[in-house]
Amino acid sequence: MTEGVIEDAIVMRQIDSVTRDLVGEFGGRISPEAIERLVQRSARSYAGSRIPTYVPILIRREVRERLRQRAPGSVP
Repeated sequence: MTEGVIEDAIVMRQIDSVTRDLVGEFGGRISPEAIERLVQRSARSYAGSRIPTYVPILIRREVRERLRQRAPGSVP
């Protein structure tokens, strides 16, 4: 999913896990493909980060906020 965006294999697996979690949380209201695109876009913005350890946390927070804005009936 995020191959070529983040080079660290562990971080890539964590980002894939973030995608699965967000699909589980918002999948009934937003398509899994749209969620994956948001995660990929966010991951690209962090490519080359000096401290990649925090990238999955930042992506989760950023994408979840965007999804809450889009999804009807989301709790703020």
